[in-house]
Amino acid sequence: MRILFRRSGGASLAALLQLAPVLMVACGATPTPAPPHELPPVTTRPEVAVVSIAPHEVDAGATAPSLPPSPDALVILPAPPHTFAGAAGNIPGDSGLSGLFTVGDSVFASGSGFLLRSTDRGLHFARTEVAPRFPVVWAPSEREVFVAGEGGVVRSTDGGASFSSTGAAPGSAVTGIWGPSAEQIYIVGAGGSGGPFVARSTDHGATWARLPVPFTEGWLYDVGTTDGRDVLVAGTGAILRSTDAGAHWKRLPMFKGGTEHEQTRRLCFAAGTLFASSTYGLHMTRDLGKTWRVATQVGSEVLALACRGLEVVVGGRGRLLFVSADGGATWRRDPLGRLFAEPSLVSVQAAAISEAGEMYVGFEGLYTDHRGSLFRRSP
Repeated sequence: MRILFRRSGGASLAALLQLAPVLMVACGATPTPAPPHELPPVTTRPEVAVVSIAPHEVDAGATAPSLPPSPDALVILPAPPHTFAGAAGNIPGDSGLSGLFTVGDSVFASGSGFLLRSTDRGLHFARTEVAPRFPVVWAPSEREVFVAGEGGVVRSTDGGASFSSTGAAPGSAVTGIWGPSAEQIYIVGAGGSGGPFVARSTDHGATWARLPVPFTEGWLYDVGTTDGRDVLVAGTGAILRSTDAGAHWKRLPMFKGGTEHEQTRRLCFAAGTLFASSTYGLHMTRDLGKTWRVATQVGSEVLALACRGLEVVVGGRGRLLFVSADGGATWRRDPLGRLFAEPSLVSVQAAAISEAGEMYVGFEGLYTDHRGSLFRRSP
């Protein structure tokens, strides 16, 4: 890791200007009289720390991104291609991130009681306070954003700058949210007297209707799709699939896990492959569960999963993070390098891959201030 510091050279330039007449006389020249007005005071810029793990310098000719109009809650400086930038504890005063989502140039990162939002592909983030705890985030567009967790679902129509409550969710804790559009949104979770639930909204979250599912014990954690038309729901030892907007469900054949009580907390689909987490590993199928194979063993509870194209990222407790660039055939461990060695990083809790190729990884913290962390990989 190399940490470079830059300070304005204004003070040294002023000293040289004062010595210029003396040097000119010593060389036999007649100095030009100074203008009658005084030079403006020199302004010293604050120190800026740039963190890079790349073996070569960042391109000095790169255009710096413009700052958003609101004060930055988090800044992640650009890194060379395919390298990570960020710092442990760069989200001050909060627990770790629990949700990440990208759409267009916007990036949304959610944590208990707050949302970080970026409109420049994850370089500058502003902050909004939100009510749900341990929230996940999903956005059908860069303007319309939903945050869901313990305490229900809230909705923004201004890119996450402000939020209002939606209709009441059927359970006390929402753990997953997804939809093909804002006119068809699905949430899953558990809590309250009703147990695990799946609910659907057809009016941008104004109302929610509980859907019948063949699942009564345990938790439902995640919801997604294979093609934008079907709906997949993952939970305790089960993956459910509906092809008629949630009216009917079938259980997919499951992989053999390594524990008695398997938890499929995360699933994603890309390049014709469905990836689903087990308690300590990641499994993959190309035929909707008729045949499964182990994609990789993670070695701890899997909490984060994202895939797009041939890229897959999976992470869990104990600072474990794996990335595949070939659809799960091979894996690279700890791609953050020495940035990843910080002991305050405990669990990889959220991950996302953008259409442009940026990768985002969110952590919970360890120290008494429980600072969360967000890292960004350049495309």
